[in-house]
Amino acid sequence: MMPTLRAITRLFFFSIVTLVTTAFVAIGYYAFRFRPEWVRGWQRLWVRVWARCTAFILNIRIHTIGTPPTPPFFLASNHLSYVDALAFFCTTHCIFVIKHEISQWPFFGFACKVAGMLFVNRENALDVGRVTQLMEQALKNGGGLVLFPEATTSNGSDLLPFHTPLLEPTARLQIPLHYASLHFSTPPDQPPASDYVCWWGDVGFFSHLWKLAKLSRIDVTIHFCAEPLPPAPRKALTKQLVSALRTIFVPSTR
Repeated sequence: MMPTLRAITRLFFFSIVTLVTTAFVAIGYYAFRFRPEWVRGWQRLWVRVWARCTAFILNIRIHTIGTPPTPPFFLASNHLSYVDALAFFCTTHCIFVIKHEISQWPFFGFACKVAGMLFVNRENALDVGRVTQLMEQALKNGGGLVLFPEATTSNGSDLLPFHTPLLEPTARLQIPLHYASLHFSTPPDQPPASDYVCWWGDVGFFSHLWKLAKLSRIDVTIHFCAEPLPPAPRKALTKQLVSALRTIFVPSTR
């Protein structure tokens, strides 16, 4: 009974925080639309507030190895769950390139839009080109950009194949590529992170969130690279990225 009560209480407060912060982000998004730099600052402020409040509510403890990059930066990471975004929001000022299906989700699609996220349909080459231009503009504006080259989540046992067209801005803008490895863990008396924190398979979002909210604690470790990878052609950069990430990757099994 205790895990169920814990989940109900947490999800109630999570809903309140999400609704309130999304409302504030939306106000700034429309009120400052003629001053894009104000919009970006407003978005960073309230997304950080949302992330830290959510981490507190769900008892997600975020640990870092290395130093998070400061904007402007382009960072690639493995992808395990929507918790990834929460962890990066708590430790960096960033936006994400996310799959276009999320834009159709009730409420959350709108929340991601007003928070400045970039939506991409990876199956459409023309859309990839469009989003690449938006990514380049975000970097030129001094933003922090996080990309998940795996393009989908996994159970954390290993890295998935990379989809790399969106790494193109590193060569075109001649900027280095930062990288980071995410690792989840749960206490010994709790279900494993690979099943309850990593979001993979056919589990629906709300079903997964319900399971996650029952956990007593979640530990997230982000291992930031010591040195970014220098600009290089996309295919060569991809090989370097896979090799570099494997040196700091830790499976999320417990």
